[in-house]
Amino acid sequence: MRTQPNGTHAQSLPRGAALADNSLSANLIIARSLAIVGIPVFPARVRQDGQRWQKAPLISGWRKKASTDLLQIERWWRQFPDAVAGIELGRSKLVVIDLDRHGGGADGVDAFQKLQANGGDLPSCPQSQTPSDGFHLFFEQPVGKPLGNGRGRLPAGVDVRGAGGWIVAPGSVRSDGKNWAPVEQAPPLAEAYNARTVPVLPGWLEAVIRSTPEREKPAVVPQRPSLPKIGSPSREVAYARQALLGIADEVQRTLPGGRNERLNAGAFRLGRMVAAGWIDKVDVADQLTHAASVSGLAADEIQATLVSGLAAGMQNPLKDLPSRRFRRSRGRRTAMIPTLKKRTGHYRFSFHMGCCRSPRSTMRCFRRRYAPGFRTSASGCNARPITWPRALCVRWGAS
Repeated sequence: MRTQPNGTHAQSLPRGAALADNSLSANLIIARSLAIVGIPVFPARVRQDGQRWQKAPLISGWRKKASTDLLQIERWWRQFPDAVAGIELGRSKLVVIDLDRHGGGADGVDAFQKLQANGGDLPSCPQSQTPSDGFHLFFEQPVGKPLGNGRGRLPAGVDVRGAGGWIVAPGSVRSDGKNWAPVEQAPPLAEAYNARTVPVLPGWLEAVIRSTPEREKPAVVPQRPSLPKIGSPSREVAYARQALLGIADEVQRTLPGGRNERLNAGAFRLGRMVAAGWIDKVDVADQLTHAASVSGLAADEIQATLVSGLAAGMQNPLKDLPSRRFRRSRGRRTAMIPTLKKRTGHYRFSFHMGCCRSPRSTMRCFRRRYAPGFRTSASGCNARPITWPRALCVRWGAS
């Protein structure tokens, strides 16, 4: 038995070799049970990185692809047999209070108990205890604008997961046999969701989350590192350097409650550029570390978020930027019938042709398609900088 914030206990599932061997069937069963009641799920990865366990979705576009289709879920788990079940919270209309408990960091459980003592009552809600002895408290989104992942004025160690976020499903099992154990005497999530008895987030807690936090300023502001000078950078390198400076500014200006998420998103985006060879990983780490430290994030949190975000981004490198030489217009590859204007001794017309590369080939194409019995000659082209496809003026007469 493990005690949770309200004095109830978490179910201690067997932890060891037997549970690890059955983790595949356990996680698939959890995913299916949630999907049956209408909670969208997707496969997620939980792997150890040093002293911490990193979590990440295993499919791109998981917000839209999270599904309640049982066949799709089974296909995912055949493809990712070690996956845990992730819950997409936006479409589920759920908001989760995440009480963290990591070695060396703030104790979110104790901080939340103190907040609750000064705030108000907490209704009985679905809960799970994490492998690190933290807790996840599940509520229905309040009326009005859905809550996202910003924690407002919540104390350190207490986070929010809502619209745009996800959470590991209760009952999921990690590769080492540890699990997100459902809490005894608390309603199971699937049953409560199906019966529509998941309580709405209490008003006093909503007010704390929606309030604007005060910016935390470090005692000493470190000097921002400068990027190394490059003589004639390519378009990709110049783009990546500008993106790095812009993302660093955004991270530095972010208020408490959204800093970690903004840092992770920026690290993921820049990690894709690092993998493509557009920018050096050391430069990215230096700039983002400085920006995050100025915003008030702790050093260990910065390091863990950077490692996770960059690693995820580097698995999906960007492709080279498209060439600016030609910009073809979609849907205009077939020739348009020209508009003819009768003039003295000849006809004049203008048209677009998306399948030709020069005035000469355009005239040959027109003659072959529309006027095989006439000769063609150019009367001039647009002298302005031409974007693709070309606008041509052609004069033709009887042979």
